Amino acid sequence: MNCPHCNQPVPENYPASYCFHCGQSLPPASPDPASILPPVKIKWRWFWLALLAPPVLTMLSALVMQLAWPAMAGNEPISPVVAFSVSIIGGIASGIIIGIKRGQTKSERIINSIVCSIVFSIVCLVLSIAGCSAGGYHFVIQ
Repeated sequence: MNCPHCNQPVPENYPASYCFHCGQSLPPASPDPASILPPVKIKWRWFWLALLAPPVLTMLSALVMQLAWPAMAGNEPISPVVAFSVSIIGGIASGIIIGIKRGQTKSERIINSIVCSIVFSIVCLVLSIAGCSAGGYHFVIQ
């Protein structure tokens, strides 16, 4: 490898980020070609199913509980449990689907999947709260 500034040879495994001949910064090393993973095609149907199933299930649970127990309608305990648990599962699934698309190495894909899972879990939870409200759930303090 040669320095792009002075064209002097720099050792292949040189650990510093600057050229020892001219002192200019060297471009970052590219990842090892053996560690680069092939691109992944996203199956958008599964992404949207994982993202939108939790709000729909939460809305259905609120509707069913409202019809099944009218006396508890509005403050029943099932819909919030469904909203929180299913939202976390849907958010993790959505985050993994998007996270493996971004990044070229295994570690980049893992980090991207974790970050995307956190973001999509929050998005799923907000959508599930909206689904809970659309299903007729009203939080009442007694």
